[in-house]
This record gives sequence, structure tokens and C-alpha cells, in this order.
Amino acid sequence: MADNFCVWAPAPGSRNGARRIEHARLWVDDFPKEESRPVKRSGDLMAWPARWCSRLRSGLVAFLLLVILAVAAPAGAAGPQFSAEQLEADLRFMIRTVGEVHPAMADVRKQDAFEARAEQILQELEPTMSLQAFSLLAARVLQALPVADAHTRLTLPPDELTLPIRLDWVSDGLVVLQAEASAPLRRGDHIIRLGGLTHEELLEGLRAFIPAENDAWIRSRGKELLHYRYILEALGAVDADGTVRVTFWRHDEASPGAEPREVQVVLGFGPSHPEALVPAADPERPWFGWRIEPEHSLGLFWLDSCQDTPEYREAVDAFFTAVKSAGVRKVAIDVRRNTGGNSAVIEAILKYVPAKTVRMYSGKARFSPQANEQRGYSFVFRLGFTLFGALPRTASTPRPADPDLLFDGELYVLTSGHTFSSGLWIPVILGDNGLATVVGEPTGGAPSGYGDILTFQLPETGLRFSVSHKRWIRPDRSRDPAYTLMPDQLIPTTVEDIRLQRDPQIDWVRSVPPRVNSSSGRRALRRRPAPLRPSLELVVHGDDVFTDLVRVCLHRHVLRVRAVAFERFPVHKANNEPDGVPLVPVREALPRRKAHHAFDLAFEATEPSQQLIFLSRSTFGLHLEQHDVLNHATRPPVPAPRRDMRRLRLEGETPRWAGPF
Repeated sequence: MADNFCVWAPAPGSRNGARRIEHARLWVDDFPKEESRPVKRSGDLMAWPARWCSRLRSGLVAFLLLVILAVAAPAGAAGPQFSAEQLEADLRFMIRTVGEVHPAMADVRKQDAFEARAEQILQELEPTMSLQAFSLLAARVLQALPVADAHTRLTLPPDELTLPIRLDWVSDGLVVLQAEASAPLRRGDHIIRLGGLTHEELLEGLRAFIPAENDAWIRSRGKELLHYRYILEALGAVDADGTVRVTFWRHDEASPGAEPREVQVVLGFGPSHPEALVPAADPERPWFGWRIEPEHSLGLFWLDSCQDTPEYREAVDAFFTAVKSAGVRKVAIDVRRNTGGNSAVIEAILKYVPAKTVRMYSGKARFSPQANEQRGYSFVFRLGFTLFGALPRTASTPRPADPDLLFDGELYVLTSGHTFSSGLWIPVILGDNGLATVVGEPTGGAPSGYGDILTFQLPETGLRFSVSHKRWIRPDRSRDPAYTLMPDQLIPTTVEDIRLQRDPQIDWVRSVPPRVNSSSGRRALRRRPAPLRPSLELVVHGDDVFTDLVRVCLHRHVLRVRAVAFERFPVHKANNEPDGVPLVPVREALPRRKAHHAFDLAFEATEPSQQLIFLSRSTFGLHLEQHDVLNHATRPPVPAPRRDMRRLRLEGETPRWAGPF
């Protein structure tokens, strides 16, 4: 049972936009009630002004209460309204633009599938719609793309009315980061349900209008939207009276070892007052900077945005000069807040790694008239990129003026679900070349995927959207397909870390003892799972939070669990597997299946001599079941798990686990 229950709603004129409705109700009830008695026809004439004052006072109180309820009520038709003709013109413009610009739309079948889905969404237009309601519908049109592309997206408008809290979405759920001073929540409260919805249910609801390549990006974008009223209304989290029920766990600071207690409150919406949030937001740090921690033999350089400026390059030079002077043996590049920009920023970092050459990104582009207009591509550039852009590319690294500044210690890159787009290139390039150890959480973007956006504005509503016109391919193509960059060392952020204001990724790097006279490249390769050998071997990355399925590869009756595909995405056929053995999915990889649930997957081999393997994970751990496949002319149906299935013996090399599962 919840032991606290209170109702909060916005109050007119309140700086922090919240007050208790009970206080207003008690204020009204405190007035003495007028007794019911016959009116005197004669006598005390002074009774009439008193009665009229009482009625005027009651009417004023009722008016104030109506104002409070009007502010707390759903906006519904608030804001400008647009006709169906205007909205259809905007959607037609969006559909046509995506079809002409996006690289995937060069495939006629994919374009037909996209247009068919978009036409179905067009049927949901209402005679009139608000800007916010239409924005969610337009976002769903971009979600109709038959490929995963987080760059092709609509910029959702802000909401003037918000909840008095700000949330973060960490590995074990939602947690309060800030709250207005008069709100009943505080930093570190673990949200169990928001509007009656768990964080898994909120994730599924946000999936409809947040384009993403993995669930980490939905969580990263979703946490910035979950205090908006129109978003919560779309998710079905707002009650009929315009309030939101919030259930959370709270720790008693006076009893650190005690179990958290469950609390339930009801929040209302009010005007946004960021200055009223507590604890106050940290002073905005520069988008790049560095510090040296001699006590940990650590140098930390943070880069929150990819802007290739002279000031940034000078800062990188000064940082590695200070690293050399201080004699530190560990360097961490922090891109946990980096959502992209100019990918050329990595050149300043590659200048100080030992490798003379590195494998770089390659890509394909669709040079539409819109792309040529916005980017000014010349004919020579278009021809060269078309002919050679997709080929594997190797580049020489720039060298510092003083060769002694080359860093040969331990190089780490810190990542999170916010690491996206060009910000993701730094850990991918350093990791794929064996130059660094990636530490932290799975990234919000896929290592290979669509990007390099062109921006457009809808003619009627003025909403802005972006469309990718290139597809980038990571340096180490053998590690595709992958829908996130899984860290070499998984260090998730938890609710407890937020409550206690800990930085688990930095703390882990500090705790690693520095190695003396080690080669950065060779060290990084040793930290990764050993290459697969033609023997029975299990190599599993991930944990219960991030791992959703394991890819199975069969070759000459040898089982190998090669890698992990993450979140809800299916495993696609890959022709670049070791020994040329592709993976052929028998069925899609269980979309929307929660990672902590048991799952069953099946893959058929390409040779009649090979077999069908069922991989499942339950509360009892990981187990595998084997079935013979005699005829591959037709794809066999996937049988339901049975007790009499033969268990595959894990003979040969002992299964080896890299990371928890």
C-alpha cells in the first residue's frame, strides 16, 4: 500500500507553478456556513450588506477555484488549429521529400512499402488538429520508413504546460533528476509508474514517434519529453481530470540500510519554470574541456559536441602536452553527452595515437536535387563518391610536431545512450582499430547507418524535419550488423548512482591500475573476446538490461555463438561471417520482447548437414536445444519447445563468458 497520497496542481501566479489543491479546498471550507433561516421583512437593514458581502466573497472564491481547474485541465484545443487540407499538404510534402532524398528509397520496393504505410496514416487526419497533435502524426509518417534511421526525424514542438519534475532514464528505470521545490518528489526517487505505466510500457508508447536504431536512443530522447502534457496524453498517462498519478520508491536518508518505501502522488501540469527546479542545474560546462588527475594517473578530455574549431584542436594539443608532462598513464575521452556534429573532430585525437594508419568510415550517398542544392556538390565530387565512397578506406594519421607527445598508455572512450551520430564515430573508429577500450553503456546510434541530414520545413505548420542522404559503413565491417556499439567494459548507470551522485564510468576508469610500457593497440585487442576458433565456443556480451538475443552460427556441426544483436531488431543475413557462413533467420527476432523475459530463437543452416539450434534464456540461465534439419528446400516451421528436445552437449572447450549475462 502507498503510504502517502497528495494532489498537486498548478496555481495561478505561483512562481514554481504548483500548490496543493487540498489547501484551496480547506480554505473554502473554513468560511462559516450561512445558516438557513427565514429572511426578516423588517428590522436590521445592516444584515443585507453582510449577506451580499458573504455572497460576493463566496463567488470570488468559486471564481479562483475555476481558474485553478482551468489551468490544470487538459489543453485540448489550445494553440493554433490547422485544417485537414493544410495538414494533408504538409504530409504530402514530407512523403515526397523522403522519397526523393533518402538512400533507402532508391529501392522501389522499399519506397512502395513506405508510401503504403504513410497513406494509412494519412487516413487518421481529423478535420482540425492542433500543432502538437499533428506533430505526433507526422512523426509516425517518418516511422513508416522500412529501415531503422534515427536521423530522419521530426522536431517535436515544446509544451508550455509541464509536470514539475525532470527525469532521467537509466539502466534500471526512470529516476527523478530535478523537481520544483513545492513538488512532493525529489532527486533520486525511483519512478515505478508514471500515469499508471511502467517504464517498459512508456518505452513501447514512445517507440511510435521517436525514430531510433535501438532502445537506448528512445530512452535518451524520451526522457526529454516525458514531462510534456501532450506527450503524456498521447501515451494514455493523463487521467480525465488532467492529472498524472505517479508511484515511486523513496529511500529514507536517515536510515541508509532500510528498504525504500512506496509512495503515490498525483501531479498536475503548470507553466514551465526551469529556474524553480531543485537541485539547480549544474552550470553549463563548455562543450569541450579537460583535467588531469595525478592521484589516479588519469587525464580526462570531454567532448559534448562535434565542432571542429581551432579552439578545440588547440585544447586537444594542450591536453596531450599536459598528459605527457604529468606522466599519467590513462586517458579517457568522454563522449557520453555527444549527439554529433562534424565528424572531422576525431582527427585531433588520432594525431596522438601510436598507429600511423587507421581504417576509417566509408559510405554511399544519394545525390538528389535537394542534396545538391543544400550542399553544393560538384560533379567531380559526386562521381568520385559514387565510384569509390563505399570502398574500405584507410587514412594516414596526422603526427604531432614533437613525437614524444604520442600517447602509448591506456586509452578509454566513455559512451552512453546519448552517444550518437558523429559523436559515435570516435569510439567506433578507435575501437574498430584496436586503439582504445570502450567503457560505459550501449550507444544511442548504430555503428553503421544512415546520416548526414538535410533539413526541411513543412509549408503550412512550419515544423522542421530532417532526412538522411548518406549511409555510413563502419571501419570493421565484420562486426556488422549491429544496432548499437556495445562497450568492451559495460558499466551502466543506475538509479542508485543518480541518488548518490556517483559517476560509475569515471570511477571504474580511476580504479583500473595503470600499466607501464604497454602498447595501447595490443592492450585493447587483448581486452576484447578472442577470435572465434573452429571449436565449440560461447562468447557473449551484454547483460539483462541490454541483451535481447544471441546470434548463432553453424558450420560443420560446430556451434558458435558469435556475437550479440541488441534490443528489438531482427538479425539480418550477413555474408561476411567467418568462414563465409551466413546467418539465415527462420523468424524475426521477437520485436518488443523485453530483455528480462525468456526468449526462443531459431536459425537454419545453409547446408543439409547442418542443424537447427534453439537458443533460450530463462531464470535458470542460458540453454541450447538441437534439432536435425534434413531438407532445406522449404523453410521448416519453428516447433514449440518440448520437454523431449535433445539437449546440445557443450563438449570441447569450456564455454567462456565475456561480461555478465
